[in-house]
Amino acid sequence: MTIYEDDDDDAALSETSCHCCGEQIRYGTEIVLLYLVNPTKLRGDERAFIDCLDDEGNFEVDPLPFCLECWESYKDALDGAAEDKLVFVPKVKDDKNARCSFCSRLIPIGHYAGRAVYGEIDISPRTKEQAFHTNGLTYDVACMECLQFLNEELDENIWMDLWTVQE
Repeated sequence: MTIYEDDDDDAALSETSCHCCGEQIRYGTEIVLLYLVNPTKLRGDERAFIDCLDDEGNFEVDPLPFCLECWESYKDALDGAAEDKLVFVPKVKDDKNARCSFCSRLIPIGHYAGRAVYGEIDISPRTKEQAFHTNGLTYDVACMECLQFLNEELDENIWMDLWTVQE
């Protein structure tokens, strides 16, 4: 889908860098964008994830881009931490709440969560500007505890203000 033929061409580099390693992301390369969302329930078992926006319609926390290698590394580290700390909880049927893709904790409706959407950055044929295109319905959902783990892995404080609001 990328408009660039030559992978060595600097023009094939997007304006976006991985939040973890800082490498500039090439157009057409699969990445993950991590959004701050609120899970909500629609009809029946359907769930939706509403982007967390401020009063002016801007993201409360800008979506964070990760190259696929860094995101997979984070997921592996989270799996290791889960085994060490026994974070995983048994799955029980619950039709109202979303579940964390990593530790299986329930994420109550209206509480903050992370939604990692898989896709790629490319040039929009319509606007000729950089755009993120999802690859369909592939995504991970992270509870605040797992987002806190990401904070620790990245040695940052991305979601801590939100964390204290919901405790």
